[in-house]
Order: sequence, then C-alpha cells, then structure tokens
Amino acid sequence: MIGVAQRLERRSRTMPSGSAAFARCTAETIAEEALPHVALGPLLRECLSKGPLPIQRRIDEGFGQPALTLYRTRRFTVDLLFWQEASTGIHQHEFAGAFSVLCGSSLHTRFTFEHRSDLDRSMRLGVLALQSTELLREGDVREIVPGRRLIHSLFHLDTPSVTLAIRSLPSARRSPEYEYLPPGLAFDPRARSEAQLMHKRLLALCQRFERAQLERNLRELIVTTDLYGAFLLLGQARGALIDDERAYRRVVSSARSVHGGDTVNALVPAIEEQWRRQAILSLRRTVVDFEQRLFLALVLNLPERAAILSLLDALDSNQSAIERILRVVRDLSAYDWMGLRYDATVERMLRDVLEGRPPSAILGQLRRLDNPAPVECSWMSMRASPVLRPLFL
Repeated sequence: MIGVAQRLERRSRTMPSGSAAFARCTAETIAEEALPHVALGPLLRECLSKGPLPIQRRIDEGFGQPALTLYRTRRFTVDLLFWQEASTGIHQHEFAGAFSVLCGSSLHTRFTFEHRSDLDRSMRLGVLALQSTELLREGDVREIVPGRRLIHSLFHLDTPSVTLAIRSLPSARRSPEYEYLPPGLAFDPRARSEAQLMHKRLLALCQRFERAQLERNLRELIVTTDLYGAFLLLGQARGALIDDERAYRRVVSSARSVHGGDTVNALVPAIEEQWRRQAILSLRRTVVDFEQRLFLALVLNLPERAAILSLLDALDSNQSAIERILRVVRDLSAYDWMGLRYDATVERMLRDVLEGRPPSAILGQLRRLDNPAPVECSWMSMRASPVLRPLFL
C-alpha cells in the first residue's frame, strides 16, 4: 500500500489534489497494483505491529470504525476504513481520490440531486434520483470526485468490511459535505452545534428514564431553536415517539407554528425516510445471512419494486427474484421487529404484489373471504412495514 502511495505521489505532482484528474490517477494507480485478498486477522496484526503512526485524519468513528491513516503526505492520505455498521448513508465528499474493496463486498448506489431551493444555509430542497446500483467485490476500484458529481452510499454486506481509501486533504476553505435523504433533502451534518448535540443526548436520557416528559421537552425545544435544530429534533422525535403517533403529530404541529407549515411539511417526508432507514439498519445489525443482508440493502437504497427485481435478476439469473424475496421475507419475519406474522395468506398477497397485481384487485379478493378482517390486518401490516414499503411502489 505504501508503494501505491509513493507512485501516486510521483504521478500526480502537477495535478490539483482535489481535481477529477487526481481522482482518475488515483484509481488507475490502485488498479495497477492489483492488491491481493487480505484476511482480517493478519491485517489487524500488521496494523498493530507498525511503528509510530502518522497524524490520523480523524479519530472519531463517523467515517470508518475505525479509520486508520497509514500514510500521509502534504496532499493526500492513505487510509484503511474498517466497517462494522452496514451503511454510510447517502453523501457527497469535499475531497478527491479513490477507494478499493479489500475485504468483503458492498452494494454501491449512486444518485443525482437536482437543487430547487434553499431552506437555510445548511439545508436544500430538490429531487434525489437513483442513478445506478452495483455490487462491489474485493479488488473493485472506484473514483471519488468532490461535490455533487458523486452522491453515493455503500451498504456493506459483510461484517466487518475493509476499504482502502486514498483521499486528498481538504483545502483551507472547506465546502459542505452534504448528506441526502429521499425524496429530496440535502443537509450539512457539520452545521449541528454543540448545544444541539447535547440536546440530542439529553433527550435520549429523557426517552429512557423520564419518558412521560419527552413530548413536552421536545415541543419546548422545537419552538426555541432554528430551522436546522427543528429538523434534528423532528428526526429524533420520529424514532422516540414511534409508538405514539398523536404525540409525534403534536411535536410536528409545534414546529409548524414557529417555522412555517410549508417549510416543515417539506421536511416531514425526509424525516419519515430517515426513520425508515434507521429501522432497516437496526435490523441489519442482527442479521448474518448474506441473502437477507442483500435484500435489506436493496429495500434501503432502491425506490421501487421493479428496480429491486431487476437487480436481483442481474446478480443471479438462475434464481427467480420473486422466490428469493419470498424466502427472505419469510425468514426475516421471525424477528419480532418485522411486526409480520408470515403465513400462506401473507405469502400469497406478497407474491401478488411482486408480480405487479394492482392493490385494488388484491384487496377485492380478500374482501370476498368469509372472515376478511384478519387478512386485511395482515395487509395493512405489510403496507406499513419499513422493510416492505418499496415493494408496493
């Protein structure tokens, strides 16, 4: 890996380190090396036995768990990113470079964002659209270009996964590294203040030990903070009050009273999607089967049934995509979190959905049963499931 860095340093000396040319040169240099498969145990031993480490790029675990800087120049760093969690979220970068999968595999999804308006200095509204999806395996290399030219997410299918990343150092004038939420919100995570971070931690304590006071505390805070703070509080409220929809609606109403109905209404769909993504990632932490992880990655990142079925067919045309999904959902239903009692009727309804049968036709058939109420209840549970929601689109 040090050899890769030294060759890159020579080749890119005349290139601006944050440029597309530097990203292309970095990817080509990594690809030429044809890095061998690395096992986690020997890799960890090698990292632990190294001499003094260079100045680390970042010591927190927000990007890499951990992120280890192996080599550092005045223009770029060479980092090993260990991933214990499943997904990076949808994001862009302020740096250029490239990354390569060293250990494991990942679902790599790229997006485009059409900017429509600014909510404030830290949040933008627009249209977030799927661009492409691919399965990355060991040895695959991809460029990193700064800004909206690369908006992407990585869902790591193996735990842990290891990525080699070569990244240019940021300039003195730093640009936002926006994160994105469907259907079309961009926000700068660096805009969160220390006070807002502390409010989040205190509210988490309140949720655990003083739950009766949670709604009141949320509503009092949300009318005194700025719009970005309201966005953060609404996101926390959605998860904390998931079992009390009326309380959550009252918190949203308090936000509307101060920050404007149209503005808050524009945030709500993104907050709902944020909660859905967090719920799927929580389930991912308990899942070890590759097929189940792949399905969770697909419903997390792909917006509709047709795209999910198409990618499954592309990955393995020898298996029916519909049968694979039915099998995975049946197995996942064993988890209480899914909230779904899987039986022959549920399987029939889900098969109808996957085959593209209109919901009105499915419900019409159900209502002709002698006792349709339990079946309609199962149908509503399926429609409400964060995991199954994209299958109905």
